[in-house]
Amino acid sequence: MKKKVGACLAIGFFLLALWGVVLGQSREASVSTESNPGRMLALSSGGGIKQSFHHPTRADCPQDAILPRKELTDIEWQTMWYPDAIGQRVELCYFAPYASNSVDCILVSPNSSGNISSFNGQLFDIDSNVELVYEADSATGTLSRQIENAVMIV
Repeated sequence: MKKKVGACLAIGFFLLALWGVVLGQSREASVSTESNPGRMLALSSGGGIKQSFHHPTRADCPQDAILPRKELTDIEWQTMWYPDAIGQRVELCYFAPYASNSVDCILVSPNSSGNISSFNGQLFDIDSNVELVYEADSATGTLSRQIENAVMIV
């Protein structure tokens, strides 16, 4: 894979979060979302932060997914990165349905992908939320400035 820095236009690199949902006793389905966090404002007074949100709506769920209890079985994620960021971190946070505080956050690597089972057994339904939080301590060049995320070219 080649990596190239560029603006996130229609061909931009997107994040993908897949959730496994246990429906009923032994049926499984998955819900996927994608989100591009876009440019991050890096401030001279303290770095920058950018978030991407992944929350399913009723339309994202399979037609037969209207069962009483659904549990999270897996989160598959893919992150991007900000090449001009200094001290970059990414956290993956899970929010139960209608919750304003996260259940927990897990540190993941920028420009990587993986699977986590840390949230297995958590209630999952519409208005559950997975959030990727990108943080940077600073950025190259003169600050304050907008820094672009990387575009993947395969």
